[in-house]
Amino acid sequence: MKHQIRNAILLGMAPLWLYLPFLLFQVIQDQPVGKPPGVYSNCESGALGGMPGIGSFAPCTTTSTLLNQLIAYWKLDELSGTRAKTAGSCSSCDLTAVNAPDTAAGAGTYALSLDGSSQYLSISSNSSLQVSGEFGVCAWVRPTSIGAGTGPIANKDNSGGNREYSLYRSTAAVGFLVGDGTGGAPQSITTGTMTAATRNFACGWWQSSDSKVRVSLNNGTAAVSAGTITPGSAANSFYIGYDGTNYQGGMIGPVYFWKGAYPSSSQITSVYNSGSGKRCADLSGADKTNMTSCWELGEASGSRADSIGSNTLSATNAPGRLAGLVQNGMGLSAWFNGSQGLVVGDNADLSSSGTAMTAVAWVDFASQGSPVTEDIIGKDNNAGASVEWQLRSVVRSSDIYWKFLGASFSIDSNGTYQSGAYGPGPWILVAGRLSSSWVPRLTLNSAVTWTGSAGSGPADGSAPLTIGCLGQSPATCQAYYATSAAIDAAGFWKRELSDSELTALYASGSGVEYPWSSIVSLWEPPIRWADRPISERQRIVWAKTGVYVPAFMFPGKVR
Repeated sequence: MKHQIRNAILLGMAPLWLYLPFLLFQVIQDQPVGKPPGVYSNCESGALGGMPGIGSFAPCTTTSTLLNQLIAYWKLDELSGTRAKTAGSCSSCDLTAVNAPDTAAGAGTYALSLDGSSQYLSISSNSSLQVSGEFGVCAWVRPTSIGAGTGPIANKDNSGGNREYSLYRSTAAVGFLVGDGTGGAPQSITTGTMTAATRNFACGWWQSSDSKVRVSLNNGTAAVSAGTITPGSAANSFYIGYDGTNYQGGMIGPVYFWKGAYPSSSQITSVYNSGSGKRCADLSGADKTNMTSCWELGEASGSRADSIGSNTLSATNAPGRLAGLVQNGMGLSAWFNGSQGLVVGDNADLSSSGTAMTAVAWVDFASQGSPVTEDIIGKDNNAGASVEWQLRSVVRSSDIYWKFLGASFSIDSNGTYQSGAYGPGPWILVAGRLSSSWVPRLTLNSAVTWTGSAGSGPADGSAPLTIGCLGQSPATCQAYYATSAAIDAAGFWKRELSDSELTALYASGSGVEYPWSSIVSLWEPPIRWADRPISERQRIVWAKTGVYVPAFMFPGKVR
């Protein structure tokens, strides 16, 4: 009887046994064999979840090689205060702000830079910039200094005759003026307090509902003029950074112009974007309703294009550009004015004793010639044995140094460097590397590499890790060797990054930030089907089919 039952079961299962080779072939075909994750449905996280014994198991990985031996990486996207560690194994590597560094656009984006004495942008008067009804102007601005008098931001105003409109700095306040275009008394109103070397979002507009002028700073409550006026047109040129008499120094851009309706509170809030701002290219359809011009102002030189309209601005006396004022694909960066920094105290995770290493950061220097040195990132307090390593710029001679302390290296004169003019203006990706055979390399923009002589390995010290300044133990910045620059996407690895990894991070100058999932070339290779343990292959088949397959049915390695 037992034999009859057994034979009946085996006979009933015969179709299944006949089907198993085909089933296994389908499962194997659906496994990754060197192709990138995401191509196969079962490579996606959670795709096999919910099956017995599977949980959230996913059979292949999307981990970037850039995570290997990454100690700390900082996106530096915060608007102020502490900059948190974004990734890496360091257990305590959040950066404390010293003297409140500001923020700037992420690497690769720029804003107009004006000297405050002779430089400006302009276009002759035309009907698209003349107003007779509702309109508004908003702009991001970082004034170099705050002084008495007027600092014009964007206007059609001659400061005396047939005045039209002007968004301007009035000492530390932001103001907006509207004239009738025929020489009558204008109406104006000011509000708020701007701080030198700090980003500000200024908006001014005129509403027909009460014929009054309004102005706001950083999306705050609008101030309203006491008197009324009806805007009118004249033949004044449209200016940025000048009004025919006064100049504004610092950085401006983008500038947004609405006509036919004033910018609504929801539009202003959206363009302000919680303080991160928006590039012209990132504006939504709702943002651009009644917007007739938007100037990014990120060009390196020459005329500045209108992203929406046709009001291209001519440049006078060669204004430049610096790190932008609104976020981009690289998010935001930290902005240092020469007396600020970010710091974390020395700890075991940051020890560099006897290890290969790489330090990487994007930087856009705001000045050149003084101070003598500007520190980018490092563990260096200029105190002999406490010094470990440092990426810095010697801006007086336009050099960038990668230096470290080891048995065969001087902290003063034997660092590696690459000469060239690196500021002010262009974003550059700076990478200092030390190989496992103690050969130092400095790479700029993934293309130019200077290689030094081999030493005997780095020594450990007690200096804090700093960005934008020279360290001072236990965890602060020294009053000198501070940086005037924007710094973005800084990282520290305890291994030498490869040339291909630096090329991928550079991304032809546009940069790529963590989690680096878009850099397919740096994905860790998926595990081949034949290299998986038998138990794992059994679980995958069960998850996909609900059929238990004995171990002997699987070809390949058995572990």
